[in-house]
Amino acid sequence: MGGSMGQVVVGSRTPRRNLLELAAGYVEDSVLVTSIDMELPGPEILYVNTAFTKMTGYAASELIGKSPRLMQGPLTDRRTLDRLKAAVAHGDDFIARAINYRRDGTPFELEWIITHLRDTDGRSTHLVAVQRDITGIERAAAELAAVDDELRVLGARLITAVEDLERAERLTLHAQRMAALGRMARGISHDLEDSLAPMAWILEELEADTTLRSDTLARLGQIRSNLDHAIGLNQRLLEFAGGKDQAPRQTLDVRAAVEEVIDLTRSQRSASGRPITFEAGP
Repeated sequence: MGGSMGQVVVGSRTPRRNLLELAAGYVEDSVLVTSIDMELPGPEILYVNTAFTKMTGYAASELIGKSPRLMQGPLTDRRTLDRLKAAVAHGDDFIARAINYRRDGTPFELEWIITHLRDTDGRSTHLVAVQRDITGIERAAAELAAVDDELRVLGARLITAVEDLERAERLTLHAQRMAALGRMARGISHDLEDSLAPMAWILEELEADTTLRSDTLARLGQIRSNLDHAIGLNQRLLEFAGGKDQAPRQTLDVRAAVEEVIDLTRSQRSASGRPITFEAGP
């Protein structure tokens, strides 16, 4: 805001020239110079600058000789005007905000800085009001606050979205790891089953041998117990892996598989005492 607030002294012989020189220092802001009389009909407007006419919509000719009350209306705070009147009566400067009305009747909020213009004897002779339209500033501040609130909300949502994404990523990674672990467990289970089955068959043959000594049979019992335990563990491992094997199907050489079974059970006899034989077609 151009100029500075304080008590301005003008020579008693050339008050108008000094008023205009003072007003020229506030060309960037709206300037209003009035008489000191605050009683009805109010102070008389003596000077307005171009910025003031642009702000209010009034021409200078419509304001000179009139009272600033011309620009007051229903939303103008009478308490602010009463405080202004008291400050002027005490010779104090005054800063406040108020609502005035433009020539077309639209209200606007302004900031007042009113100071006394004094003569060489220190008597107050005029009032200089430097005014600034803060309607746009207040609106911009409100819009900025609204944008700031919206950004805060969006920021909170973004943080929540990132946390949800990280949680989903962790769950996905966990699922992928469990799936990989399941595939590995199924592979191990089948490998164990392929190893345990022949051992079970051989153990059955040994247990059926009536020529074995009792201590040997006792040891075979220990082996049977451990073998059953291993088979149980393998079953639980298969259950953990998801039950049925979902691995891709593979071609099986039936002849080789059957011959392997025959080798494992070669000493097994049929009920008639004849050896088990296997014949494969061409």
